[in-house]
Order: sequence, then structure tokens, then C-alpha cells
Amino acid sequence: MSIEEGERELENVDPRDKPIAWEKAAKGRGNRWRMMRDIVACLALRPMNLTQTQDAMMRLRGLSRNKVIEMMSQLESAGDLKPTSGRISGVEIAGTTATDRGVHFWLDGSRGNIPASIVRVLPIMVSVPDSEAKEVVHDG
Repeated sequence: MSIEEGERELENVDPRDKPIAWEKAAKGRGNRWRMMRDIVACLALRPMNLTQTQDAMMRLRGLSRNKVIEMMSQLESAGDLKPTSGRISGVEIAGTTATDRGVHFWLDGSRGNIPASIVRVLPIMVSVPDSEAKEVVHDG
């Protein structure tokens, strides 16, 4: 199967079968490739700081914090990730996001190819409940 045929196959996939297509796209590739693809997928959905990315990958793939740093460094040097800063939902963030080049290579050209499992789980993992987000007042 050529790359073009594989891309056409993924475009015509029923949304309920996307996780299956997601796994088929990685068939024959090692676990490291899949882990790096998932890092790009997470950062393509939402820019995150390093801690948020480490937490997400620990929960999704069981990666250690040092392994996430190593993989993100490699992806950044290849031009697949880039540092970013700005306001997201009223909160100042300095973190990392996926580049268009990274999305094209790792996600077969479209953020729409990210499976629902990552799309549903990621916002839950990186959000902070209001009770934990309140400022702590120190008397001193």
C-alpha cells in the first residue's frame, strides 16, 4: 500500500472506527514512534506547558517525566514542536504546541485524524478544578 492510498483510506473512515484506523496507521512502527505521535497529537489539540504534557503522557502511555522531556526535545529540534506563549481561556500560558509540519507528518496531515479517545481525555487531564485553582492566602 502506498502512502497516498493509506491517506485516502484514513480520510474515508467512519468516525466510530477512527481508533482502529489510528492503530493501523502505526502498524509496523515501533512503540517509540507511537509515543512521539501521541505527544504531537496532544500538543496539536491544545498548547500545554511541560508539566501538563508530562502528566498527559504519563496517563496516556505511562511515560516517565524524563522520557517526555527527551522526546519533546527531539521533536522540537526536528521542527515538529515549537514554543508558544499567550492567553488561552483567560489564562497566561507559556508552553509548546505542534507545528503544521509536525501535524502533517505525525498525524497524516490533519488534526481531524486524532482519535476520540485522546480528544475526550486530554481536556479532563489538563483542567484544574476550581477548588484547586483558588489562590492560597498566607498569613504572615
